[in-house]
Amino acid sequence: MRLLVSAIVAFLPAFVRPDVFNPDPSIFPDWSKTGAFTPEHVVQAKRLGGYSLSPNKKRVVFQQYQYNMTDNKSGTEVKLLDLSTYSQGPTTLIPYKYGQSGSSPTWYDDETILFTSVRSSPASNLFSVSAKDGTVKQVSNFTNDISGIVYSSQAKCVAFVATVYQNVGLEESAKLAAELSENPSNGVVHDKLFVRHWDTWITKQRAQLFTVPVGTVNGTLAVTGAPVNVVAKYTVDGSSAPVRLNSNFKGAASSPNYSPDGKSVVWLQMDINEIKNVRQLF
Repeated sequence: MRLLVSAIVAFLPAFVRPDVFNPDPSIFPDWSKTGAFTPEHVVQAKRLGGYSLSPNKKRVVFQQYQYNMTDNKSGTEVKLLDLSTYSQGPTTLIPYKYGQSGSSPTWYDDETILFTSVRSSPASNLFSVSAKDGTVKQVSNFTNDISGIVYSSQAKCVAFVATVYQNVGLEESAKLAAELSENPSNGVVHDKLFVRHWDTWITKQRAQLFTVPVGTVNGTLAVTGAPVNVVAKYTVDGSSAPVRLNSNFKGAASSPNYSPDGKSVVWLQMDINEIKNVRQLF
């Protein structure tokens, strides 16, 4: 062991730059103008998310989140990136303003973007913004919050998630929640786990998947029908046993996804149960 260490020490100078112990000061920042990287910098750093590629594949829209410790407030802004001039950086489509943040941007067509926001609406609703001039218009006016929107140009529908009570729609659920909030008694009985998620108590409301048709009415994008609870129409109770598709492999499977026609499933698969095994596409 001593012989090995001695050999390494003897040959180490051959692999080390001659200036490693006397570096050029110009390669370092001006420490008098540079502060330490603190946890405060981490929590206030800008975070990207919710990106969406335009139908013509020329531009990307995304949201940028930031938290302000001084005001103890957070919000998002919507930015637009032209892929032909991406080196110039993105432009701000919807600037950050507390209480008017935009989330889940997704393209309606090559010049119109859908997103969710509260603004002057009674809850988080569907809005549109022009990619040309940044004009924002309200599309829906639900009294129940919606989130996670996705638009299908083939179905001409927007899919979204909303937390509602069982067997009632968006408006009825919002009305029921308002009535319960005015109840003088705030005691709650929990008969199953789990009862709390972070800082929120779990109620009888559940996140459900909805779809709603949208289209142009008198030159303005609007909701053209009633929202449909897709989950409520799915009557399978989950009692049947699942069927395994990758029975010939012992390694881990991940990232499953349906084919566009819905007839096949694709996923990543390891041949054997080893950490260093290469994942293959099936």
